Amino acid sequence: MAVRAGHKDELNDIDKRLDELRRRFELYFQGSPEQKTPPTVVQAQVGGELRRMREDEVRSWNTIDRFRFSQIFARFVSMDRLWARTLKQIEDGLYKRDRFKSHQAKKKAATPTETEVGDRP
Repeated sequence: MAVRAGHKDELNDIDKRLDELRRRFELYFQGSPEQKTPPTVVQAQVGGELRRMREDEVRSWNTIDRFRFSQIFARFVSMDRLWARTLKQIEDGLYKRDRFKSHQAKKKAATPTETEVGDRP
């Protein structure tokens, strides 16, 4: 029974780290001053640890722990693809938040100010 508890704790730790990583990416994508750069270092660490576990350890685990690990790994892969796609959109200038801001700036620049309106003949 002690072996099972060890895997459960390890899986809980990975799950918490993945949730924290998701939170950091969400803050970055929202433009929060708390997270000015994407947390790619933490992403690489968590991804490396998950891949190492999948290759080395999981084969000897019981079915319940393997199933839970598979769920966590699949969730990481899904979020990893989403983050990569969103980062590419930001780099290309196609991200929804950035498009909205640029549209608002263009709209503001296109409307004449009060001094410009008063200067017209």
